[in-house]
Amino acid sequence: MLRQLALGRTNRQIAEALVVGEETVKTHVGNILAKLHLAHRTQAVIVRTIMYQGCSPNMYRS
Repeated sequence: MLRQLALGRTNRQIAEALVVGEETVKTHVGNILAKLHLAHRTQAVIVRTIMYQGCSPNMYRS
């Protein structure tokens, strides 16, 4: 799901790619944001990018 977000896909595009309903995507995106304590999907993409690079997201918090 995070990879799909990182690719800039809409909820509808993600739903089609994963063969699930758009509401399911909305639920999962909301759960991801809540678990990561984020407000926007763009922030989730940044966290995913940091994780992919092997860095800790906490390094960038003040």
